[in-house]
Amino acid sequence: MASRAYNVLDGMGEAMLALARKHSTPQQWAAWLKVPLQGACREGDIDMVSTLLKAGAASSGERERDGETPLHAAAEGGSLDVVMALLREGRARRDVNKVTRWLHHTPLYCAALHGHADIALALLRAGADVDLPDTHGWTPLMCASSNGSTELVSNLLLNGASPKTKDKWGCRPLHCAVPAGNLGAVRLLLKAGASPNSRRRPDDMSAVDLAVERGTTDVLLEILAARPHVDALDDKGVSALGIAARKGHAKALDVLIDAGADVDEANQEMDTPLHLACMHLQPACVRTLLRHNADEVFRNEDLAFPDDVVGHAVAGDERDEEIVEWIYEMLARAPADRVWRRRGWLAMLRARRHRESEAERILHPQQEEQSKEEQGEKGNARKAQNSSQPGDGVMEAVCVPPFVSRRKLSIGAGEGTTDRDYSADRIHPSLRRFHWNVTTMIDTADELIFRKIVTYL
Repeated sequence: MASRAYNVLDGMGEAMLALARKHSTPQQWAAWLKVPLQGACREGDIDMVSTLLKAGAASSGERERDGETPLHAAAEGGSLDVVMALLREGRARRDVNKVTRWLHHTPLYCAALHGHADIALALLRAGADVDLPDTHGWTPLMCASSNGSTELVSNLLLNGASPKTKDKWGCRPLHCAVPAGNLGAVRLLLKAGASPNSRRRPDDMSAVDLAVERGTTDVLLEILAARPHVDALDDKGVSALGIAARKGHAKALDVLIDAGADVDEANQEMDTPLHLACMHLQPACVRTLLRHNADEVFRNEDLAFPDDVVGHAVAGDERDEEIVEWIYEMLARAPADRVWRRRGWLAMLRARRHRESEAERILHPQQEEQSKEEQGEKGNARKAQNSSQPGDGVMEAVCVPPFVSRRKLSIGAGEGTTDRDYSADRIHPSLRRFHWNVTTMIDTADELIFRKIVTYL
């Protein structure tokens, strides 16, 4: 209906303008021109603004509907020329800290909300209050931090904005910058004294938690440089490591663990990050946690192991059975992989020693012959010494993961093949007296077995 009424007036603009000018007082005339002035300010039409100001339009004063001034409209529109034209009038300077009726937005707040750094700087120089909040407690610095404008954040901080202000939910500028992935703003806020340990409501998340949930590794590294509490828990007992495991951010897991996070930190239900990664089918996180020696036999409050909860947080129609089997396989291989990580460097040292001996043999063949004769004599003496002990001097030890509990394995021993119980709890303690000299891996269908051939010391 309104558009139809406006269409009726097409072509009558000049006549209406003449009538309004003829039959209005100066105050009425200035107020009448304020409507087109605010429209021109919002659209950034500097020519129209200049013309209306020369014609007597009031550059200050608020609209009755929402309390918005031309300076609010210009700050929102983004034209620095329009803002400067209003400020040069002098009267608009009185509106530099004017707030709108319902939301209490200042012109500076409008400029920060829309990321206009140059306009914000002009308003600050005109005397704008840098920390004047809106009805929810948000300040211009929070707006600037959330919209990704590093220049604007820098200008506000240089003009005295506080990085420690918070809204009625406890949200601070740092909490606004982190979800936006604003690395420059995060760096500036931390340098200005923002606390990386502060938490916002109602989700009780810290800056570390927000960076982990977002998966922004560069922002997380910047926050960790400020030395926050990496093992801090939220009101549900969840750590940043648990959030990363649930969300599938394996890189964040690596960063947090390298920063000292406890890989087995449990929440209120005693679920570790490994439990959470298994629940949400995050294989990359499962692999990362196991590589950092996460406990795959840790029980939660329901006495469930991580392999008991694989896929429990994923709907049935969204479960990928290949991922499920992959996670089961990684959990099953975890004990053997752990042994390999701990013992692998010994194999590398022996390989180096072997290369050195080969080089020595090639360079000094005569010494090699003498060495063989000496070793033969020592070997005969050792055989004579061991002849009084049971066995043939060579034994096998098989390191079996705990999940292969009391399983009968057929392993070749000596010249024949015998069935032996190589469960993890049945390996004889006397094997500690042996020296590991050869390491091989046997990859069967359902477990990875490390086969160690040992000889008497």
